[in-house]
Amino acid sequence: MGRIIKNRAGSIEKDKLINVFEEAMQVHLRLLTSFFEIIKDEKEQKDVFNFISSAINKLNESRKRKLTDAEIEKISKIIFWNINFDVVYTFISKIIKSLGSDKLSKIICEVCDRLNTPISQLVKHGVLMWNNKNLQIDEIANQLSKKEFSGIAKKIMKTLIVDHASMHEIDYKDRQRLEAKLKLPSKRLLLESIKIDEETN
Repeated sequence: MGRIIKNRAGSIEKDKLINVFEEAMQVHLRLLTSFFEIIKDEKEQKDVFNFISSAINKLNESRKRKLTDAEIEKISKIIFWNINFDVVYTFISKIIKSLGSDKLSKIICEVCDRLNTPISQLVKHGVLMWNNKNLQIDEIANQLSKKEFSGIAKKIMKTLIVDHASMHEIDYKDRQRLEAKLKLPSKRLLLESIKIDEETN
C-alpha cells in the first residue's frame, strides 16, 4: 500500500490517497494496540518478568558478587520496559518509512491532524523530519505539553529528533531551542552530529 501511494502520488485522486494512507496506518496501529493489550495484562507481565529473571539468574551463577533478588527484579523491569519501548519505536518508524513521502506530506499532515492522537502526531513529525527535513520545534513542544502525551510517546518523539540530528545538521540556535523547549540536551544532539561527520569522513 505504501509503494502504491508513494509511486502514484501524482496520478491517484486525493481522496483515494487519504483513504489508502489511513487504512495502511491503521493496520500498523491495530497490531500496536494488540501489543499494548498484551503488555498491560498483569499475568503476561509476570510471565515475561519471570523469563527475564530466570535468564539473569543463570548469568548470576558465574558472578563473584551475586545479585540480590531485589537487584534482579529491578534489572528485569528495566529490560522489560526497554524492550517495550523498542517495539513501539519500531512500529512508529515502520509507518514513517513505509508510508511517508515528501509528495504525500500534505495529505499525511491532514490525516494525522484530523486523528490528533499522540501516535498520529509522532507519525506526522517523523515523516516531516525523515522526508522533508522539516523539524517543527514549536509545534512539537506544544504537542508534548498535552496531558495525553505519555512518557513513552515523549521519549519516542525525542528519539526521532535525535535520529534526525544524526542525519542532518542542526544549527546552534535550533539546538538551544530544543534544549529550552523540549529539555533535549544540546550536547546529545551535537554528539550525534559529530558522530555522523566522523562516519562520513
